[in-house]
Amino acid sequence: FLRTTPARGVAPQSAAVATFDAEVGYRHGAWYLWLDADEFLNVHVGDRTVQALVSALGGAEAMMLNWRLFGSGGNDSKFAGFAANSAGLPRIADGETVDVSDCLGGNGKPLDSRNPRTAPWLTKQPYTGRTNLASRHEFGWNLAQINHYIVRTEDYFVLKTLRGRGYMPRQKVKTNNRHTPEFFAHNDRNEVEESERER
Repeated sequence: FLRTTPARGVAPQSAAVATFDAEVGYRHGAWYLWLDADEFLNVHVGDRTVQALVSALGGAEAMMLNWRLFGSGGNDSKFAGFAANSAGLPRIADGETVDVSDCLGGNGKPLDSRNPRTAPWLTKQPYTGRTNLASRHEFGWNLAQINHYIVRTEDYFVLKTLRGRGYMPRQKVKTNNRHTPEFFAHNDRNEVEESERER
């Protein structure tokens, strides 16, 4: 856990990446996972530990985990209790060569070379589109998933709306046009229940 205080005009997630680079940095042979406070790793293999997930990867050097969105479950009150362009997409170090077979998708299979996001990433070329979308050949929750409680409850969502966007400096967000009632309704996903029994 690294506490960051973004300077004026700096996006919170950019500040977090800069703090990580300055205070921790990437080390050869280590595994890293960027998660927001509303995201949780849910391992589906072995004894469901991080070590079991790493073991299941075999010789792969990276893994793209897919979100699974969870909604409010009908609750209306608050809950108790690696890259320059995105904290969620790891940067490939200069001098390193990575192939699609070196990185697995959430379904446990190598990345899709036909995915228009994959080739620029592997060759360290800039990609201006959304970097968090998996192709249908990469998507799956076979090995693990990121439980993303993107809206939580209606009360919590109001706080999220007031807080602003993680990718943009607060001063640039005059009106939060992302966190709208339509956004809440679209992401209030309650198709499955995630409980300790289910895990």
